[in-house]
Amino acid sequence: MSLTEEIKAHAASLGFDLAGVTTADPPRHGDYYAEWVEQGLAGEMAYLERQIEKRQDPRKILPNARSLVV
Repeated sequence: MSLTEEIKAHAASLGFDLAGVTTADPPRHGDYYAEWVEQGLAGEMAYLERQIEKRQDPRKILPNARSLVV
């Protein structure tokens, strides 16, 4: 069993419905997210407006990360 499969199995045993592993690269939709927030589409979810740069690139929080469990 690969490490990814082990992580997913462990997450399932903890009650998670879904778990995955991805790269720590910035997501392709980062610019779209910033525009979405600037247009006020976050509604009352003000926390989505904070630290947009960090939300656009996980490596701004974890500089040495290569993979993320999501």
